[in-house]
Amino acid sequence: MANYPTWFASLTVRDGAQRASTIQFRVPEATAKLYFAAADKAARDATAIGLLFAAFLTLTGATEQMRSVTVQDEAAPVSYPAETVLRGNKIVAGYHSGAGDFNITVPARDETAYTQKENSIEIDIAAAGDFADWITLFESTALGPNGLAVDVFKAYVND
Repeated sequence: MANYPTWFASLTVRDGAQRASTIQFRVPEATAKLYFAAADKAARDATAIGLLFAAFLTLTGATEQMRSVTVQDEAAPVSYPAETVLRGNKIVAGYHSGAGDFNITVPARDETAYTQKENSIEIDIAAAGDFADWITLFESTALGPNGLAVDVFKAYVND
């Protein structure tokens, strides 16, 4: 399987009815990396992408909500799993982040990747294995929606 990276610059604006609209531009890798390398917002605004965003904003009466520059790593060719692997068969992990409690889901769960508690939909989050490894990386790498650390406190299967 080969990897095909594609770089995008996106700008989301909101209208008077609070509806979001997103415009996305495909950009060269070097242009995206210059945007990433900028020291702060003012420096990012001075890059080609920042100037493109500013020029776009002169064309709309909507209010800017968000901008982003991302890389999309597409794999091809894709070999699909069995028809019995369904996105609706999920793991739901509950986590604390600051004063808030949130959930993250894993679609098309692999039943060999976790230990389910006996006669329960709950997953044993303390059991060694792939799921425990994921929890460790999730807690050490990700932030919650409020920008604070995450702490997984429960998990269960959901169909």
